[in-house]
Amino acid sequence: MRGLYLVSALAASSLIFASAAPAQNQGAPAPGHTGGQAAATVGGNAARDPDVVQPDPNVRSGVLPNGMHYAVRSSSAPQHAISFRFHIKTGSYEEHDDERGVAHFLEHMAFNGGRNIPGGQLDTLFGAQGVQFGRDQNAETGLFGTTYELDIPQVDKAKLDLAFGWLRDIADGLTLDPAAADRERGVVLSEENRSRGPERTWAEAVQKFLAPELRSTDHDPLGSRESIKSLDAAKLRNFYERWYRPDQAYVSVVGDLPVDELEKRVIDTFSSWKAATPEPPRVPPSKPNLTRGFEVLSTSQPYLPASVALCYARKDDEELPDTVARTRLLLERRLWRDVLNERLRAEAGSDNPPFGRAEVGEREADKEALYSCLDVLPLKDDWKGGLAAALTEVRRLEAHGATSEEVGRALEGIRAEYRAAADSSRATPSSVLAERMLNEEVQGDVLATTRERFRILDRADAGLSEKDIDAAFKRDWAGAGPFVMLSTPEGVDANVVKTAYREDVSGPTPPALVAPKAAKWAYTDFGPAGTVASRVEIADPGFVRVTFTNGVVLNFKRLTESQDKIEVRVRFGAGRREIPNKDYYAAQLGAQLFVEGGLGKHDAETLRRLFNDHGWGADFNILDDAFVMQGATNPVDLDVEMQILAAFVTDSGFHKAIDAKLPTAVDLMERAAKTSPEFAVSQALNRAVAPDGVYVTPPREDLLKINSATFERLFKPALTQAPLEVTIVGDVTEDHAVDAVARTLGALPPRAAVNRVRPDTFFLRYPKLAPPVIHTTYQSSEDKAVISLLWPLYVAEPKRRREEYALNIVAAVMDDAIRHRVRSQMGKSYAPQVSMAAPDAADQGAINAVIETTATDADAVAAAARETTAELAAHGITQEAFEAARKPLLDAIPNRMQDIDWWSGGLDGSAGNYEILREFIDYKADMESVTLDDVNRYAKTWLTQTPIIVIATPAPPTSTASAGAKAPASGK
Repeated sequence: MRGLYLVSALAASSLIFASAAPAQNQGAPAPGHTGGQAAATVGGNAARDPDVVQPDPNVRSGVLPNGMHYAVRSSSAPQHAISFRFHIKTGSYEEHDDERGVAHFLEHMAFNGGRNIPGGQLDTLFGAQGVQFGRDQNAETGLFGTTYELDIPQVDKAKLDLAFGWLRDIADGLTLDPAAADRERGVVLSEENRSRGPERTWAEAVQKFLAPELRSTDHDPLGSRESIKSLDAAKLRNFYERWYRPDQAYVSVVGDLPVDELEKRVIDTFSSWKAATPEPPRVPPSKPNLTRGFEVLSTSQPYLPASVALCYARKDDEELPDTVARTRLLLERRLWRDVLNERLRAEAGSDNPPFGRAEVGEREADKEALYSCLDVLPLKDDWKGGLAAALTEVRRLEAHGATSEEVGRALEGIRAEYRAAADSSRATPSSVLAERMLNEEVQGDVLATTRERFRILDRADAGLSEKDIDAAFKRDWAGAGPFVMLSTPEGVDANVVKTAYREDVSGPTPPALVAPKAAKWAYTDFGPAGTVASRVEIADPGFVRVTFTNGVVLNFKRLTESQDKIEVRVRFGAGRREIPNKDYYAAQLGAQLFVEGGLGKHDAETLRRLFNDHGWGADFNILDDAFVMQGATNPVDLDVEMQILAAFVTDSGFHKAIDAKLPTAVDLMERAAKTSPEFAVSQALNRAVAPDGVYVTPPREDLLKINSATFERLFKPALTQAPLEVTIVGDVTEDHAVDAVARTLGALPPRAAVNRVRPDTFFLRYPKLAPPVIHTTYQSSEDKAVISLLWPLYVAEPKRRREEYALNIVAAVMDDAIRHRVRSQMGKSYAPQVSMAAPDAADQGAINAVIETTATDADAVAAAARETTAELAAHGITQEAFEAARKPLLDAIPNRMQDIDWWSGGLDGSAGNYEILREFIDYKADMESVTLDDVNRYAKTWLTQTPIIVIATPAPPTSTASAGAKAPASGK
């Protein structure tokens, strides 16, 4: 719990910091949509019409006589797996006024029984086949469609039969039992309630302000509480028979089976499906009101970060055929945004930043309208200064245009993204391929190879110049509006906002951009390349360990299955065990912002620009026993990745540019915490069991003292002095990996191994007797409660690993049982979750059940969850429940063992701790050896104790300043 909720709070603060690593920019082109690199020769069909995208020959698609579309593809990534995406091309957009939310409700009912799978048996049947609900089986509903997702880790005939049987049930075999609908209504209401909060309130206000005339604005797939309560089995049946029809359906299947067999399965399953009714007419798309002028929306949102946005609205012009012309349109649109965002990032990263973060992007009103928007997160709630500075950059681009250097850099960044996509295309998992095939179908695009997309991009960017980008900016940064939307804690009169904006845009024209002096990468030479002192082949599990003369250890595993992907980890120091307890929060925040501190010779923005066209990363993580920096790269960029990591471990910058943003980051953390029931639960638990521990949030005055010097004090000693263990896993040769390390980390002076562990590091311990139920509150007007039931375990150690694995299965059984009780039977929660954590020699382990419900039902739900768990402990877990929980864990292992993260995580740290390697080697056998008797024995041992229960319920704010969102003020 402590980790999850701390990360949630810190994530709010990180909104004002941009990652220094290359980011995926919003807006097409995107892999599988458009993309490019050096020209690639494509023969055959492409030569017939060079401007038309040609389909992927590996995908077999077709239309059944009943009108159903399908696409199948054979893929062995991962081996023996198969993925399904079944899509109905109708969502909430087609709902009548008296059936709002019916499409989403019907999606829920697809898990409640049909002709092939009776009600209540879906979880059990799929669990016994290794399919885990939520992880492998899920669904989602949008405005224009509902998608059912199914991923099977290890496929065989029985699983295929079950999978296709379920999909056919969804097509025309759902029972839609009235009693089941009444039970599921509570679950749907719980999901709607779960989504409530300040963010949704503000998002809804913005959408209604921007597009009150659009049908998409008032046809939220969730519906409303009132409409959900009015839905019954008859309305569900009516919508089902109208729209669940073969001519509105599509299925994509990708798996490790011959394509002929996959296609035959689709044909045999769906050919007999017939529509129950004539095809109904569709609602015509609504159109945006493009006659509107300058308007302002200003509200008080005391628990959200102050923010200001400016948008222009225009008709959606992206629903075009998938050709070179469309690619050119999207490319030009992407490039001007990338150029402007680079300028805005430079301002945000300066020593005296005018805003915390600003960026331009595109919002889409679901096929009805497009919006070009500027979003600004001001510092210290100074929305005027933030907006003025951001608009200065917009006006500068408008007046002087982009430079050829900026356009070239942005284009190279896009090409780097597509090179990465191409490098990994052969290893793309079946689940991603099935999803991609579905997306192309929904968008009306061609299922094309990455190579073909490269060819199309090369034609699209032929002759592209900065003048084209300037024209695209002026074309897109126009339309109805501008619409300015401001959210602040206290609220601002709309007329004040209007005046500020007019002053901003009527001032002198900003001068042309003064381009920063071109930087040269300063970290190419770390001294003479290191030499190898020893090389050992470790047959089981199969990797090489190389030790350099300076003491650096390299764990290397060539994993060709990753196909041009490489992961690098550098481990050093004692991690949390060398951080003073009083600095715990500072360290966690510093880890998130580590790369933003830059290097001694390059700030973060310069680093980003230097390697805009490379794949690299330097994520910083604090583990219980070490610090770890890691990044993903490819064979071409491995040398760059190693240079960057070596630069960080020798000359991290800790630049003071961060300091100006930290007070605002603290404010955002506090605002997010006040309205988070999860954070309230976490803090109440920690105050009750360990009031002096590090997981209780420090006072505000202490948080405001955190700065870049704090991060330097905490991290620099380990970075520059601690011995280094490197792990490289991926599709690269040993010689290449050894050479890259030898010329960087292997070239550094030797580092002495000293004891860096503090004797007083705090680790959480629970009391022997549970305290009375802990009630706490958070500030909200929504009727939402969060319940935590926590069963303390023991402080984990390697010799108790079998017990740990058994308790993992116990937690999985509990997850199924509690979900069945409070969701399926009671209809009082959307997604209860049970987890088990037991880190070695650190925090005391625990099984934790977290349940969202209403405040009214909180006590009853807590009692039901406790009763369900007590029954498992007292009467035992059945063989059926045991297999349904264990099988998904076991079936996931073969696929995980093909995954780059599995190997890099398993080898990282193994040089200094043999138990890591032993556990990695024996995991599958150890998990398979766990018996039902083991599980029942440990369940009885640990679940018969009284759990620690915390319940967070909403409390109305007590002051005007914290009274929630005030009525929106608007002005024209």
